[in-house]
Amino acid sequence: MKKVLGIRHIITDHIKWKYLLFYDLDNPTKDDVLDLERSCNNLPTSYIMYSTKNGVHVIGLTPLDIETHALCFGHLQCNFPSYYNGGTIRMSRRKDENQELIAFNVSKGVTLNLYGIYSQRFGSLPSVFDVPIIGNHNSVFETYWSKKQ
Repeated sequence: MKKVLGIRHIITDHIKWKYLLFYDLDNPTKDDVLDLERSCNNLPTSYIMYSTKNGVHVIGLTPLDIETHALCFGHLQCNFPSYYNGGTIRMSRRKDENQELIAFNVSKGVTLNLYGIYSQRFGSLPSVFDVPIIGNHNSVFETYWSKKQ
């Protein structure tokens, strides 16, 4: 078992809770990745998509209300079936994992603290000074145990 750092899909501005769209797709084909990118570009959220050891992660960066989040997540589940509930996504790297930025769209606004983390991880993302910032939201981080190495 290994301790892993993850981030919850909920964020707060200390007034309301909002939701971020997270998705994890294991073992996609190249066509799946291209189709996923096209789908993400049509959703009402900014996002980044990057490779993981066994697939791709999509990190939504725009705070969404619960209904919009549910519709977006449902759309991804219908078109790209995955055994993933969207609640927490792993941020830690696995052993021998090389994460590479695949695609991004930041035109719909981002939550600063999460975008700041990923802009440091992936230097090819636009500067935090060059993207629209939405509110002052705080992310909820958690640690959990995983059997996956």
